[in-house]
Amino acid sequence: MSAQMTQREIWHAAALGLACASLLTSCVGADTSYGADGANHDASDAASYDQDSAPPSPIEGRPCTGDNDCQTDTPCGVGVCTDGKCRLQPGPNGFVCDDNDICTLHDACFKGACIGSAVQCSDGNACTLDACDPITGCVHAPTNQSCSDGDPCTAYRCTDGSCFAFGSACDDGNPCTQEDCSGTLGCHTVALSGPTCDDGNPCTADDKCTFGACKGGGLCDDDNACTADSCEGSGGCQHVNLTQICSDGQVCTNFDNCIDGACKGTLKTCDDGNPCTSDTCDPKNAACSNVPIPDGGPCDDGNPCTYNTLCTNSICSGLTKDCNDGDACTDDKCVFPTGECLHTPSFKCGK
Repeated sequence: MSAQMTQREIWHAAALGLACASLLTSCVGADTSYGADGANHDASDAASYDQDSAPPSPIEGRPCTGDNDCQTDTPCGVGVCTDGKCRLQPGPNGFVCDDNDICTLHDACFKGACIGSAVQCSDGNACTLDACDPITGCVHAPTNQSCSDGDPCTAYRCTDGSCFAFGSACDDGNPCTQEDCSGTLGCHTVALSGPTCDDGNPCTADDKCTFGACKGGGLCDDDNACTADSCEGSGGCQHVNLTQICSDGQVCTNFDNCIDGACKGTLKTCDDGNPCTSDTCDPKNAACSNVPIPDGGPCDDGNPCTYNTLCTNSICSGLTKDCNDGDACTDDKCVFPTGECLHTPSFKCGK
């Protein structure tokens, strides 16, 4: 060995000392097998080194006569002179370096590159989002996410970076359920029926809980089969008239239909054709009744050529209209159905 140490030997000695002092790597098994020519005899390092992974260096390819001509400021490499040209080879692993990244710690050389371990910014607080800012370092941003202290019966939420209880973890927001909680079994929910509630629908009324659900009746139902009932979002009822078959509930009507929003039917005909009977329909059983009009009661026999018609023994009869004009040479008669008197020349009179 020459009296004056080569650059590589000096570099190696400094690297080994700093690596041990920093406690970043064990000194046991550290590479100390450098000969007088500066060659590294650690076969495993040489085999695993990837030349392409080493950072570029300005000394690469520089003409040289010795290693001193290939000195470099690269912290994780050493310059050697080979065949008259400088080459940068990786230095021993573990040499303390600086990768200029605030988000790494314990930077050390490994296979010619300065590598650090990622900073662990976790503060153990579930209510903060932990990250490393490349300028300021670790930051802990408050969140509003859910959190827990392990109690299954209490709901917690992050507020300003701290975990606070705000209610029951079992509350499902349903007024028609009853919630209970056990520290070992957790939430238990019972569906309710009967209590009043509000289903939030302005078009329903008398809302009540039914097997855990809030249900109401139609607020706009007018009980009219001849209208279509609806409700607008504002709660206004609409009733549109329908045209359809219906039932007016009267047994003495037929052909019931919806007309102008009302159910109307045609009265059942009980007329027996006799003007001297009173014809009615029994509203209880729809049976027809034909009761004779007392004798002497007025009636209408439907004949315009009679007058003063009266009922006699349930028969309508009256006096015949007199159309005699006093002329013996005319035939006089009352014309049906107008009831006018007609006087035509008689053939009994000569011309």
